[in-house]
Amino acid sequence: MLTGGKFSMLIDTQADKKPISLADAVNIAAKRYPDGRDDWLYLPASTDGTYTVCKDGVPEPGSLIHRRCVVIDLYSGRILDVDDPAHATAGEVFTHWQWPLHSGQAFGWSGRILVFLSGLACPVLFVTGIIRWLQKRTVKRLHKSQQKTNGRLQSL
Repeated sequence: MLTGGKFSMLIDTQADKKPISLADAVNIAAKRYPDGRDDWLYLPASTDGTYTVCKDGVPEPGSLIHRRCVVIDLYSGRILDVDDPAHATAGEVFTHWQWPLHSGQAFGWSGRILVFLSGLACPVLFVTGIIRWLQKRTVKRLHKSQQKTNGRLQSL
């Protein structure tokens, strides 16, 4: 029986079949990508769901992104999809780069420090803006008070 969802035409949810275990799903992903470590495990949300096993540290020549995800059928153990930046479209590669760039992971500790300093830019600009506004306000008040005293002295 086929059900709805992203992989609706691929998932077979026959009542007489027993679902594979999480350990089986991890082993299937390990056969596909033996290197790297298990990073994220997404469990099926329903009886027609899938396991998604993500591995980090998978070496790929020329790739800065070392995360690979394998989507596995809950019942047959068949690999339904592989999220591999080395074999992705331009749009998928753009999407893959979002988290490493915004978290600083892409360039190691120097990237993380740069992201941290960039995060401080907004509060620093806010505070310096208020300081400059107060300085200008003080100068305007001082200038107005000087004009009033100069006007009084000239009238005498």
